[in-house]
Order: sequence, then C-alpha cells, then structure tokens
Amino acid sequence: MANYLVRCGASCFRVFVAIKMDWKEELKKFIDNKTVIMGIGSIVRSDDGVGVFIAEKLDSMGFYNVIIAHQTPEHWLGFISKQNYEKVLIIDSVLFGGEKGEIKLFDIGEISKQFGLTHSSPLHLFSDFVSQEGSVKGIKILAVMPENMDIGESLSPVIERSAGEIIGFFKNFK
Repeated sequence: MANYLVRCGASCFRVFVAIKMDWKEELKKFIDNKTVIMGIGSIVRSDDGVGVFIAEKLDSMGFYNVIIAHQTPEHWLGFISKQNYEKVLIIDSVLFGGEKGEIKLFDIGEISKQFGLTHSSPLHLFSDFVSQEGSVKGIKILAVMPENMDIGESLSPVIERSAGEIIGFFKNFK
C-alpha cells in the first residue's frame, strides 16, 4: 500500500493507494531454491496446455525444480511433501476475465474461489493437503488467460507469446 501526501490549497490529507505489482516483480519475491514449479493443463485442449508447455521448456533448459503434472497435480502430493519444498508455483490456464494472453499471479485461495479453472481438479483441495502434510508455506498460480479451449494440440499465437514471456522471465531469473 502506497502512502501519498496530497496538498489542496491550505489543507492536506493522506491518500492510501493499493498498488498491484507487476507479475514479474511479485514472482521475483516469491521464488527461491525451495520453490517447485508445476505445469498443469490438458495438452489436447489448445491453450489449456500452456502450463505443461512452459514446464516442459523449463525442464529442457535445466531447471531442476519442475513438475510436468498435466491434469493430475494431486498425483504429485507425496513427492512435494517428501522433497520439503516450501513453495509451489502452479502455471496454468485460468479464466480470470482478463485480456486473451494476459498473465497474472494469484494466491491459491484467491484463484480457486473466484475464477473458473480450465480443468476439473479442485486446486483448493491440493492446496489444503500440501499445506497440512508437508513443509509448503505458500502456493501461487501464474495464470494465463486462454483464447482457445477447443480440442487441438497447439497453442494460439497470443498464448505462445505469453508462454515465451514467462519462459524468458525464468531464463533471465536463473
């Protein structure tokens, strides 16, 4: 929250403004060596596969804390608990009402209740289990607003650009 002193003639008053950080700045503060990156989605539903696409690219670039979970993040619960990760970053396609290809970073509680996930897996249950059973203290979702959710194996051009921006962030962050 930013605090500004505003002057109007002889009087002044304080204005408090909530400033939402850019997703890249927020992500820089969230990620550390105890963070696992999990790409989820369906690669046969076009843009829904963006999380898997990004996770596969990061894995091929040598990032070692990457899980390519596809549509079953719950299958990785035991692994995450045993590895003592403190944070989980889920990359997924989310219907959050933004512009097609827009990227936003959300807390898990914020996303699973407010917006439509593009798959049926209840992420709040995943979050609850990981938080209770393991060392995980924080879960965020790096969400990409999809353009096309039809059957198909390729990403739409706008989502490819968003995926490239995310991959570029990690390449420079590494």
